[in-house]
Amino acid sequence: MTQSQVSRQIAKSFQSVASTDGDGARVYRSIGTPQLRNFHPFLMMDHFKVGKGAGFPNHPHRGQATVTLMLKGTFKHGDNQGHSGYIHEGDVQFMKAASGLIHSEMPVQDKPTDPIPEGLQLWIDLPEADKMSAPEYQELTDGQIPRAYPHGQDGNVVVKILSGESYGVSSPVRQCAGCWYFQVDLKEKGATYFQAIPSNWNTFAYIISGTAKMGNGENLAAHSTITFTKQQEQNGIEIEAKESGTSLVVVAGEPLNQKVIQYGPFVLSKEEDIYKAFEDYQLGRNGFERRNLVDE
Repeated sequence: MTQSQVSRQIAKSFQSVASTDGDGARVYRSIGTPQLRNFHPFLMMDHFKVGKGAGFPNHPHRGQATVTLMLKGTFKHGDNQGHSGYIHEGDVQFMKAASGLIHSEMPVQDKPTDPIPEGLQLWIDLPEADKMSAPEYQELTDGQIPRAYPHGQDGNVVVKILSGESYGVSSPVRQCAGCWYFQVDLKEKGATYFQAIPSNWNTFAYIISGTAKMGNGENLAAHSTITFTKQQEQNGIEIEAKESGTSLVVVAGEPLNQKVIQYGPFVLSKEEDIYKAFEDYQLGRNGFERRNLVDE
C-alpha cells in the first residue's frame, strides 16, 4: 500500500535583505540572521553574487562543513593545505573543514561577457566527534549530479540531488554530514513537487527565483527562507510553482544533540575549544599554517 502524502506546514517565513560580506561580495543571508540564528544542524545559508574585484579572500574554518553550489559563473578556490581548483556553473563542492584550514573563494571573469558568479553556500555543523578530524573535499560537476524527474523526463519538474535521495535516485555524496540537499526547478506555473522527508528532521527551503506555494503559504517570493512544522504524520513537503521559472532549494537534516558555540568561522561545542581555535589561527598551527596560501 502506498503511503499517502501529507505535507508539512510553514513554521516560519521571512525574506533576506542584501548586504555585503567578505571583500565586497553581495549576499542574501537566510540562516545566520536575527530572524533565524541557526536551525540545527544548519548554521548559515548565503545567496552570494560576487563581481570582479570582490570575493572571499583567505579566511579560516574549523568545526563545520560547507556546501557551495554555483548557479552562474565560476569560482576559483584554494586552501593552505594544497587543494585548489574551480567550481563552474552547476557544480557543487562539499568541504569538510573539520580540524581547520584557511580557504579562499574568488570570482573568475576573464571576459566582459562572463556572468557575475552567483551561488549558494550552506554551513552545516559537524558531530562533536568529527570536529577535529582531517579536512576532506568532495566535488561534483554539473554532469555528475544525479537528477530525478517526478513527472517523467519530459515533465516540468527537475530535481538535482546534491545529497540524499529523491524519487529513488541517490547522490554519491558522503560529505554532507547526513543531510539531504535538493535543487528544484519548476519550469511552468502550476508545476508541483512532493519531497518525502523523515518527520523528525529540521527542513527549510530557500527560493532562488520565482514564486511558490508551500504547505499553507501562498506566493512565497524570491529570497524567502521557509522552515516547516514537524509532526509524525507529516511525511514531506508539497511545493507548487506560482509562476514559470521558479527555482529553489530544499535542505533537511537531523538535529544533533550538542551545544553550538559559534564565533565567526569557528563552530565548536566548548568555549575552551573556541579559544584554542583563535590561538591556533594566530600562531599558524594545527591546520592554520600559512603555507600554500592563495591571493596573498
